[in-house]
Amino acid sequence: MHLSLSGAQGLANTLVELGLVDQMQVGMAMGMMMAFAQPGTEPDSFTSKIEFKDGSILANGQPLQ
Repeated sequence: MHLSLSGAQGLANTLVELGLVDQMQVGMAMGMMMAFAQPGTEPDSFTSKIEFKDGSILANGQPLQ
C-alpha cells in the first residue's frame, strides 16, 4: 500500500498559531510521522510504503511493533 499526505506540516503550524494545539504536541506528532513516512517530492508532503510480509507489517522497510 502506498500512502501520501500533503499539507500536514502547514496545517499543524496554523493550528499552533491559532492557539488550538500546543507546539509540543505538534512536535511529537511530526516526529511520529517522520518515523513512518519519508519526505515526498513536493514541499510539505510525505509518502510511506506499507507492506504486509511474512506476518509482519513494514513501513518503508522498517518493521512496526
